[in-house]
Parts: sequence; structure tokens; C-alpha cells
Amino acid sequence: MTEEIFIVGISGSPRKKGNTGLMVQKALEGARRVKGVHTELLDLSIMDIQNCLGCEACRRKGSLCVTIKDDMEKIYPKLISCSALIIGSPVYFGDVTGLVKGFMDRTTCLGGTPSKELQYSMKWKVGGAIAVGGTRHGGQEFTLKTIHNFFLIHGMVVVSGIPSLGYWGAAGWALGKGDVLEDRVREISTTEICEDLGWRVAIAATYFEEGKKKLGVDLLYFTKK
Repeated sequence: MTEEIFIVGISGSPRKKGNTGLMVQKALEGARRVKGVHTELLDLSIMDIQNCLGCEACRRKGSLCVTIKDDMEKIYPKLISCSALIIGSPVYFGDVTGLVKGFMDRTTCLGGTPSKELQYSMKWKVGGAIAVGGTRHGGQEFTLKTIHNFFLIHGMVVVSGIPSLGYWGAAGWALGKGDVLEDRVREISTTEICEDLGWRVAIAATYFEEGKKKLGVDLLYFTKK
């Protein structure tokens, strides 16, 4: 079967191979349970992503970022071509890391640009959020909501986690490196919660791709043309 559903996972932790990366990996494993799905993990800790300058050059020219040359040039094509996006972040002062926020800001060129090719090019994609904190209630929900805001502003569709165990996505608690996969909530492990989130994202993405085939290009617009 030809692989048609491409899901990108993003680990936004400055720590290489830390808890956030493990959680995103587990989510991608869950996504691959659905036939026809292939995934790719992007680790922001090993990438050069500079802060958006707010110069608006991308909007004026209707193009991808033309001011800064860094690893976003490699990421943009993946964001445009993927069917779904899973973003994970550790909690830093009750919210996402600077790496994640910097990445988010650099996607301005994929939003309300005058370019017909790029305008809201992430709309109707599916999004799932992951967060891990050093305490049980250390800001995971705020972090998940920040990621959701990013999805919604791009016109994406947000997928929840397991009802009653993760309304806003997959959240974990870790005291040390690798500990998060041992975390449990009501006898359900963080591993299972992450895998379930990835599976739900893949299922939703499959529905949307099938819908596009059935309904045609009209589904690609926010309003009827």
C-alpha cells in the first residue's frame, strides 16, 4: 500500500534524547499503527532556528522566510507536505520552551500571506500536543494550550488525548532523564497515553485525507469559494 499519510513529530527540548523526545517517539509509534502512515521526528535541539525578526518580508513578498537562512528552510517543506503535526515540549516556567516558541514564530510565512501557494498552508492538518514537567502540576496544561493555540491560529484541527486522562493531549511527570515513560495515571502509563494520542492523530489525519479526495479542493478553503 502506498504511504500517503505523513506525520511530523517535533521535540522542543534543549536536552538531546530527553523525556520530551521519548514521548514524541512513542506518539509516532502509535501513529504508525494506522496503515499507510509514515512519520519523521525533528529534534529542535540539534537545529539552528533563529528568532523571527518581525520584518514582514515574507508577507510582503508572499514567500517563505527570505531574511534568515537556517534550518527552517529544511522544515518548511515538511510542514507543508505533512498531514499532521505532533509537537512536544518540556515545561519551562509554566509554558513551552524558547526553542518551541521560536519555531512557532518562524511559521508566520505559512499563515496569512498574500501568496496563494502558501496562504494558510497548514490548514486542515491535524495537531497533537505533548508536555512533560518536573512536578505533577507544573504547567503541563498551559504548555499544551500554547501548542493548541499555535494549531488553531494556523487553522489546524486539534486532537485530544485519552478522555479524563489527558483532555488536552499527552502530559507526563518526570524527575530524571527517561523517567517519564514510567509515569502512570490511574494505572495507565505515559507510554500508553502518548501512543494513544499518536494513534488518534493518525486516524483523524486519515479521515481528512479521505475527505479531501471525496469532496475535492473546496475542502482546502476555510470558506466556500
